[in-house]
Amino acid sequence: VLAQATERPFEQTLTVGGPVSLSVSSGSGSIAVSPGTDGSVRIKGVVRGTSWWRGASDAEVQRAVEAVVKTPPIVQRGDTIEIGQIEDRELASRVSISYEITVPKTTTLRAKTGSGSQQVGALAGAVTVSTGSCSVEVAAVGGSVDVSTGSGEATVSRLEGGLTARAAS
Repeated sequence: VLAQATERPFEQTLTVGGPVSLSVSSGSGSIAVSPGTDGSVRIKGVVRGTSWWRGASDAEVQRAVEAVVKTPPIVQRGDTIEIGQIEDRELASRVSISYEITVPKTTTLRAKTGSGSQQVGALAGAVTVSTGSCSVEVAAVGGSVDVSTGSGEATVSRLEGGLTARAAS
């Protein structure tokens, strides 16, 4: 346990020109995706430090949090956006990131967490969500929905497209 709480927010807005293809991943942080304005993707993140893996010192955890806040794991290639991929495994082991993301309604979404909850609502595009061990809530989606949980609860409502759901336990 850290001597003091290590938690820092960040915010970034991306400009997009058409339907967005969004991929979001988080090891132990939560993901919430909802519709916003056309032409932009707004990402609010909270980076939390953790020292449970390999016994990192408070200073190492603090440096990891600061590094992620300075350069959030967000990659944009036109209208394709990837959020959450941290290539440095040691850095990734020292932080968890929770995301609140607003996107154009027509966004296609792929979201994955290890042990973080997910909430997705009111998108017109296809949605694929998976989690290892937490809850998933998907509502009012116009496209197809694919939900997969390892040991979490899935709540799906008000869908216009098809549904595929899998649960390990």
